[in-house]
This record gives sequence, structure tokens and C-alpha cells, in this order.
Amino acid sequence: MMEIQRLERQKRLLAMRHAASSLPSSQEKEFNLRLVDLYREQPCLWKITLPAYKDADMKRSSWEKIASQLGSHLSAEFIRCRMRNMRYQLNVYKLQMIEYQMTSGKGKPPEKPYYVDRFAFLEQEDGAEESDNQQSNANAKKQNIPRSERFAKLWSDFNLKSMTKRESTDASSKESHRSGQRIADMVKMRMDAQVGPLAFDRPRLKIPDFKQNIIWKRNLGNRSSDTSVGDLSETLSTLQARPGDSVSKTKMNQKDLDSEQPTTSRMAKYALANDGQSEDEELYKMHWKVRTGQRSLRPGHDRCQKLPTLSLPSKPDEPTPDIF
Repeated sequence: MMEIQRLERQKRLLAMRHAASSLPSSQEKEFNLRLVDLYREQPCLWKITLPAYKDADMKRSSWEKIASQLGSHLSAEFIRCRMRNMRYQLNVYKLQMIEYQMTSGKGKPPEKPYYVDRFAFLEQEDGAEESDNQQSNANAKKQNIPRSERFAKLWSDFNLKSMTKRESTDASSKESHRSGQRIADMVKMRMDAQVGPLAFDRPRLKIPDFKQNIIWKRNLGNRSSDTSVGDLSETLSTLQARPGDSVSKTKMNQKDLDSEQPTTSRMAKYALANDGQSEDEELYKMHWKVRTGQRSLRPGHDRCQKLPTLSLPSKPDEPTPDIF
């Protein structure tokens, strides 16, 4: 490996010694301008829209071709580094120029490199690329437009085209509409006049008797439910509160409750006494059943004792005697 590198370096030195005197030096302006011209002749190195721009082998052969035209003592790597440096300086100059224009010409303008005009083909390529991008974006937007919007746009264009026709025929259309309405009204009046009054009174369909009975009962039930709901609403009207009223108004008055007195008739007193007696009798029977079910401690005691008779009060006002 070392031997190969030594031979290549020796070959390069011999080529530099025997180089023609007409070839410019790599430190002169003519060399750089010549390099830019040769670089422009190889579009696969700078035109990104070409398929060959992604071909590494073709680009390597193009750099070697440029190096051979500039001098056999120059390598393709050296030529590529020089071109990369020149394009970097070109981009720096463009940015400095944009900043100078944004400051409205204040300060010192940036120094213009001597090879800027030779790189004009790059700006043309950038402009063409931007136009292509805009066209592709427009096509993409057209493709993404929904079908409904397309029809709406076509309809709006059609309306604009037919606007003049509408303005010219506006008056005639109004008159024709009025005349048509008048004719329709006249025909309707004549048809109403031809129909007799009895035709509207006669029912078109006769409902059977049993169906009429069902409908009548249903209506009667609806009326009864309506009346019951109305009565209930009337009874509850005293308990309804209105905005601003106190809670006490929704309750029944204590005075009304105090004014209500129980009935003092003989039949009412007898009914109250019978209610109390029935409750006491049921309680007495339940208690006696429990006692008879228990086992007696006394020997020879008959568990099945007879149920004693309950002495009824002689008068309804007398209280029930204590049975326990």
C-alpha cells in the first residue's frame, strides 16, 4: 500500500515538471474561471433534476474528466474540493447581499467574488426548479380538490356567463309568472264552483258501529282522566309556592288544622271504639297463642287450655280492661 502511494506521488511530481507552460496555475483567476466553465459542461454534477445526478460512477468519471483537462498533475478530489469551496463562497456572498438589502443600504456592501457571473447557470436552474415546483404543487392541489368543489366552481362560472341573459329576460319572466298565477287561480275557482256543497258533507268512509263504540269509550276515558287530573291540580294548588314566597306558605295552615274537630255523633264514637277493640282482641289472641305454645313447669298441667272469653265493654266510651 505504501509503495503504491509512493509511486502515485512520484508520477504526480513528474507530471508537474513536464506540464505545459500554457496551463494556468491553480492559484490564478484563469484557473478558477476555466474550472467553472468545465463544471458547467457536466450537468450531472449540478443539475439535481437529472437521473444521472444520483449516479455516483458517472459523477466520479466527470470529475476525472475535468481534472484531466486542467492538467494531468491534478486529481479529481482536488478539483472537487476547489469547486465545493467556490460554491460555498458564492452562497456566503448571496446571504450577505440579502442582509445588506434588508438594512436599506446601510453600511459597506459585501465584496463580490470575480467568478459570480460565471455561476449564472445555477441561478437559472434554481428559477426553473421553483417554477416546476409551483406547477407540481398546483397540479397536486387540483387533484386534491373534492369533486363537489369542482362542480361548484363550474356552476359559478356558468352563473357568471348566464348573468347577462338573466338581466335581459328578468322583466319578461316576472310578467309570465304573474299571468301563470292568474290562470291557476281562475282554474281553481272554476273547480270549486263545480263541486256541490253536499259532496263535502258526506263521509267518504263509514266507520262500523263497534269501532265507533270503542272510540267513544276511549274518548270517555280520556275525559275522565282529564277531570281527575284537574281535580288533583285544584287540591294541590294550595301547596304550590310562587317565586318570592316563603316555604311556610306551601304548608297547610296550623289554624285550619286546629279548627278541624272530630265528630261527636254516637255512630262515630261507636266506630272508633270498635276499631280499638278489634286491635286489642287481635293482640290478646296472639299473646295467648304464644303462652299456650310454651311448655308449663308445673306437672300435670294441661297445656291445651281453653281460650278465655274477652269481656266486652258495656259502653263504647269505657276503656278496654288490662288483659296482661
